Amino acid sequence: MENKEPRLVKVRIFGQEYSIRATTEEKYIKEVAAYVDKKMAEIQKSVPSGLNASKIAILAAMNISDELFYARRAVSYTHLRSHETLRNLVCRRLI
Repeated sequence: MENKEPRLVKVRIFGQEYSIRATTEEKYIKEVAAYVDKKMAEIQKSVPSGLNASKIAILAAMNISDELFYARRAVSYTHLRSHETLRNLVCRRLI
């Protein structure tokens, strides 16, 4: 997924073009940009008109961060539960 040499990938987010220097695959960078664009468009539709792009970007960042934190908690909980299950199996085996 990573290349050693960074290259520029052009993406469009919320009507603006950006050149992203990255070592990851172009397809991945474009997927991420498309996701951010989608989130910003969703927020624009749900807030009063006239909200500027920087405020929409902050709200999108908050929503995306919330998704990340929720996913991390879910993974952490699953990881914890798997260790508990393993510990219970080991304890049963020892008894």
